[in-house]
Amino acid sequence: MTFVFGLFPSYLEPFTAGIDDSDGMRADRLSQDLIREHATAEGENILNETKLNATLSQNQSQLRDQYGFTRGTAINITVREGGSRSLVTVDGTPLATEKDSRNQPAAARARIVSLSNRTRCDPSCRLVVKVW
Repeated sequence: MTFVFGLFPSYLEPFTAGIDDSDGMRADRLSQDLIREHATAEGENILNETKLNATLSQNQSQLRDQYGFTRGTAINITVREGGSRSLVTVDGTPLATEKDSRNQPAAARARIVSLSNRTRCDPSCRLVVKVW
């Protein structure tokens, strides 16, 4: 069996394809767009948590349409507390999209942000965007 796959390594390529530079650029662009669209008058990296929560509540199709991604693209967006892996919550709802990139190679970009409700993200949070 190993011999067969050894002769045809491209046979497994669709299942082992990694990320490329374009995925990284798309994750970077999306993180910039999110900050620009959700920034408050208080500052560029201070995000309106109510508006951000509404965006993150959208399904994959809606997110792809809103941000100009192709149908096969998956998007994961989370807001995590400072240096931890804990998700920030708003009224008990995690600030995260429904899609999780576990066990998937994904391009990721992180931005340091704060939220309009200063009791969260003290002193800061990470907006993490993953695209695959």
